Amino acid sequence: MSVPKLPKSIKDPNQLLQQSRGALKTVIKHAHTLLTIQATVRDVVPGEIEVSSLLGDELHLITPSAALATRIKYSQRALIAALRKQKKPVSVENIKITVRPAIQPKPIITKPPIPPSVENSKHLATAAQYIEDEACLLYTSPSPRDS
Repeated sequence: MSVPKLPKSIKDPNQLLQQSRGALKTVIKHAHTLLTIQATVRDVVPGEIEVSSLLGDELHLITPSAALATRIKYSQRALIAALRKQKKPVSVENIKITVRPAIQPKPIITKPPIPPSVENSKHLATAAQYIEDEACLLYTSPSPRDS
């Protein structure tokens, strides 16, 4: 099966982006710069590091863990030096790091817990009678024998 040819009136999106002008061209150029910076950052400090923004001389990075943020902090000088050595050097003086942990989904329980047997319940009740805990004694209601 062959792919039908597109009519000449429909232009290729890649061609449109390459020929863009004005604000769109600026946005595309900035996006390419951020992707280049992200590749350099990941070369210097391996890990799940995302480049959030580059405003003036401040680079904002996002990482999922505090440990990785600490590694970035200790590698800050090497990172800035690597960014200055790129084909198109980037002027970065400050690096801002934000820790944004990944959200873990709740585990799915496939089987309900097994309830204790009658015998186990009796053993637990017997053992509980001998537990001496001051906090429990303060918040338990008085038994009829105490009156």
